Amino acid sequence: MRILLVRSHYMLPKFYLPRFINEPLGLEYLASAVRKDHEVQIFDSIAEGWNRYRPADDKGRFFYQGVDLKALQKKINYFKPEVIGLTWLFSVQNRPIIETINFVKTNNRNVFLIVGGSHPSANPVQTIRDNLGLDAVVFGEGEATLKELLDKGLKELETIDGLAFKKEGKIIQNKARAFVKNIDDIPPPARDLTPYNKYSKQMFYVFWFNRFKKFGFLGQKNQRRLAFFSSSLPFLEKIYYRLYNWRHEGDLQLPEGDVMTSRGCPNNCIFCAVHIIWKHVWRAHSVERVLEEISRLISQYKLKRINIQDDNFNISKERLIKICQGIVEKGHKITFSASGTYAPALDEEVLQWMQKAGFKNIRLSIESGNQEVLDKIIKKRIDLSKIPALVKMAQKYGMKVEGAFIFGLPGETKKTMRDSVDFAKSAGFDVVKYFIYQPFPNTEAYDVCKEKGYITEEYDPERIFITGNDAYVKTEEFSPEDVLNIARQLDK
Repeated sequence: MRILLVRSHYMLPKFYLPRFINEPLGLEYLASAVRKDHEVQIFDSIAEGWNRYRPADDKGRFFYQGVDLKALQKKINYFKPEVIGLTWLFSVQNRPIIETINFVKTNNRNVFLIVGGSHPSANPVQTIRDNLGLDAVVFGEGEATLKELLDKGLKELETIDGLAFKKEGKIIQNKARAFVKNIDDIPPPARDLTPYNKYSKQMFYVFWFNRFKKFGFLGQKNQRRLAFFSSSLPFLEKIYYRLYNWRHEGDLQLPEGDVMTSRGCPNNCIFCAVHIIWKHVWRAHSVERVLEEISRLISQYKLKRINIQDDNFNISKERLIKICQGIVEKGHKITFSASGTYAPALDEEVLQWMQKAGFKNIRLSIESGNQEVLDKIIKKRIDLSKIPALVKMAQKYGMKVEGAFIFGLPGETKKTMRDSVDFAKSAGFDVVKYFIYQPFPNTEAYDVCKEKGYITEEYDPERIFITGNDAYVKTEEFSPEDVLNIARQLDK
């Protein structure tokens, strides 16, 4: 069968612009799982229009990023897919996804339209009920479900685990599919099906945009247009990479790409929506598989930097050290950043090997600077007393350390949030990043907020940006304004 996998355009608040993008690893994994027996292509609306921004409202508060739906239709007309699959990760992207669903089904009535991702996985039946254009939802881990759906030619749907679908006017949800035990059985992401060179160009765009903005050259709209034109010139791109790497010698380099070496996280943080798909199970690719993928990225795409996108990269000390040793033995000249690094699993031996392998940036998601909040509310096993020494140790081995904190959880007080500010400022982080708690449905914290009536009337699932300027939780201890005012002290 012919299937087109699609990432739709995004809707973003103005403060996000210009927004960095990353490759759609989920779609690339799905494509790799089915391409042996089916014809598959990927259309990444954001990558195709990575530096294009269009107003999404009359007030200029929100913008669309990516190409419009007419560009998607051109792809459909050319490829003529029998099945179209949309990735739907976040509630904040409900509007563009729903626009895409309605557009695709209106203009391509005979196409079998499916969605997958964390948002529809939280409630597959409701997702189909609310979107008449959908034929099915793939919920949970999707590779095996999608392949079985295509292998059976869109028939015998009631026999396919992990699928919700329509039949004779009714919506049926099958039982959940068991996880793939050995994720090495899933082929590496099909990166050749995406415009891969565009995922690094965003840095070039930001360079031009900031220069035009700094000198006040023309208005912001024309600044974006000029930055778009300048960053689209291929010969300038290569020059920029060389200059960037020269100026950032000993730091993260360009061009860059993403890799995922494991799935899931065994922790139980009450605010996290990762467990909607992955539950509380951590499964890792073998050391050999990770090294093969890194080698392929370097040889095929000439990458100088790899961003590890795992939710929790370093659960296994032995595995991490072996990966680093393999990188060193192969002589790769590559830099790494890791966004999901678990502080208690780091020690000096691990950091030494990470330095040798080329790690330059790590993020420690501390979440709170109050030990009682960590222990009794967030339920995250971190000993705050050990963090300053760990930060200093990582810096000794040449790494920039980012500390991440979250503000406004139910159960917190203004004092505990101020503790987080004080700890974040005193622990020695190179960068501190704060997030405003947002009540994600199907999480423990959301259930607490719902039960106690903490969610404000202004709450909108399409506006719950964790790096945003809005808070939607009000308790006996704090107001949304309290949360924002305290968190913003980290900007000073």
